[in-house]
Amino acid sequence: MTFTILVLFVNVFVFANQVEAKKELLSGLESSDLREILEDIFNRLDEKDRELVEYGRVNALQQQRIQELENQLNSINKDCDLKPATKQVLKPPMKQLKPDGVERKSRQNELEHPVAFYATLTNHTFHIGTGQPIIFDRVVTNVGQAYNHVLGAFIAPVSGVYVFSVTLFAMPGHTTAYNVMKNDVFISRMYLKAPSGNYETAAQTFILQLDKGDDVNVQNVSPDEAIHGYNYSTFSGFLLQQTFGNPAAVIAIQIELYHQKAFFATLSNHMYYFGSGQPIGLGRVVTNVGQIYTHILEAVLTPVAGSDVCSVFDLSVL
Repeated sequence: MTFTILVLFVNVFVFANQVEAKKELLSGLESSDLREILEDIFNRLDEKDRELVEYGRVNALQQQRIQELENQLNSINKDCDLKPATKQVLKPPMKQLKPDGVERKSRQNELEHPVAFYATLTNHTFHIGTGQPIIFDRVVTNVGQAYNHVLGAFIAPVSGVYVFSVTLFAMPGHTTAYNVMKNDVFISRMYLKAPSGNYETAAQTFILQLDKGDDVNVQNVSPDEAIHGYNYSTFSGFLLQQTFGNPAAVIAIQIELYHQKAFFATLSNHMYYFGSGQPIGLGRVVTNVGQIYTHILEAVLTPVAGSDVCSVFDLSVL
């Protein structure tokens, strides 16, 4: 406090001496114009001097406050037995946010409910009716118990993006078609035509965005048909990315998964007279997580690591 008063006294003394010196200089001038100019200059300097005095006062108060804070800090360190040379920064233990009880430790833990299944058709199946599901009865893998081997259907235990694969094996001499169905709504079609004495196989991978409780299965189209068993016909799938209804969970869980993208598109109509290099127009978009597939360009635009474009096109020349 004494230091602050001393600084203020010195500043006032200097300022008073400067004012007296300026008055003495002005009284010796004969020209009124010059005297007015100098008076204006001196007035401005006086204003600046007053500002400097005020800045000095504020600075002295700040220095005093800093000294008081340092004294308090030293007192706290002394009470905590912390030596000034080895001050420790005490940090509270950091805990990961766990919205809705979800932890973010690894890719596996980010999925609250890991889901994966793989089932095959054990025996040949005959006299299949129209709209009848194919019962893949031999369950090899069923993580999450989402596949029902009695119904031949996958029932989503959580909302999310799922990847499925179906492989079907046709009996000799049979021309068959099968529909992939979601909640009894058509998704895509598989077609097999096996000549007499020969077999035919077809496979399809598709990606669907499902809500909890949605079901997916494979249904026969034509009446009184047959399908080859002996584990040649298979149905499999897994959860690619879980989605959450709680916005807090979305932020906490999916912030590291924002680069994950997925799409599934089909060709609605027959196409004829392809030109060489012409893209195949898969115009019916079923799933498009991240909006990476554009049916206008008939291509996939990679969202990260560059701006490459990928599409399917015809190589032959008419």
